[in-house]
Amino acid sequence: MNELEPNKIPMILGTQYFFALLREDEETKHAVAQQVDELSKSDVFDFINYICVNIVQMFQGICEENPEIKDLMASAYQDYRKQGEPIA
Repeated sequence: MNELEPNKIPMILGTQYFFALLREDEETKHAVAQQVDELSKSDVFDFINYICVNIVQMFQGICEENPEIKDLMASAYQDYRKQGEPIA
């Protein structure tokens, strides 16, 4: 079996963790977390980036498929802005 390119490892782990979150798969989340613990600081940031990218793409897809959800999210965003709540 070919070795993975080191720069692909954070991407693969980020994607595995994202889908484990969706499935509520505690075993996979734990296994990925152990592997992330061994990554360099730079690779950990890449891992986090891939999780964020997957979440953003998921929400974009949901909004494209259902305009009501897009409107609801826009409304919630505006409500938070009016209240001065941080959006993070």
